[in-house]
Amino acid sequence: MYGAKANSAPCVTLLANASADLEIVDREFGTTAFLIACEHGCASSVSALAAAGANILAVDKDGTMPDLPMLL
Repeated sequence: MYGAKANSAPCVTLLANASADLEIVDREFGTTAFLIACEHGCASSVSALAAAGANILAVDKDGTMPDLPMLL
């Protein structure tokens, strides 16, 4: 999740290639790396996560989806 928030596409890609769980959920907020990257406007991370197969339809614990057109 930190690589996604830091807008580090190389870090996201490295972790995805190492079979990291892209869908792990933050216990406090119910967010995934994809949701965090969207929330912080990290377009490079959003693209890398989407390319790696992250769920782009993910929602947080409140059922909120990211504003994808802004980022893609």
